[in-house]
Amino acid sequence: MKVEERLRNSIAEWEWTHVDDEAHLALLRRAPIADVVVLSLGSDRKAQSLAAKVAATARAPVLAVPPSDRPFDPAGIVAIAWDGSAESSVALRASLPLLRKAASVHLIEIEDRTVRTRSEQGAHYLSRHGIKAAVVRRAADSGDAGGAILKVAEEVGASLLVMGAYGYSRTAEFLLGGATQAVLSNSRIPLLLAH
Repeated sequence: MKVEERLRNSIAEWEWTHVDDEAHLALLRRAPIADVVVLSLGSDRKAQSLAAKVAATARAPVLAVPPSDRPFDPAGIVAIAWDGSAESSVALRASLPLLRKAASVHLIEIEDRTVRTRSEQGAHYLSRHGIKAAVVRRAADSGDAGGAILKVAEEVGASLLVMGAYGYSRTAEFLLGGATQAVLSNSRIPLLLAH
């Protein structure tokens, strides 16, 4: 397998485990003792659904990687979707090891009346960890916060988007639409999601 070959040639420790169980249940059982769960986002609904299930319930952040010709660059530009929710705070804290390596960090605040804590407070928190973050505010395009987040991430040249997953229930986001689902369906860059 290509993945095993790439892992053998890397300096990272890894293990390959085969489990006979539904994928999301097997991942959830392993997540409490994992630093991060890495999933292929794929272009089909099945892969996106798996990432959504795991991100909504895992006790570890999920790195969802869409198909791309470019490898993930942990030292690239990082965009953080910020609304001040508990979920965005958890994602921010979970991303600290990556943010310390980032070329630059941008906190994206979409002004759509859901912001609970202003992005300057998130930037202040990061500054206490030696991370300088630029604040970027935009209005939601036709109420589409997910689309607005992706647009800003593209504008700043982000190689990673960090965001809290499912500030509302997965059912509410599925029925009404939501930023998490929009980003999972349309992102062309890796996502670090936490709930």
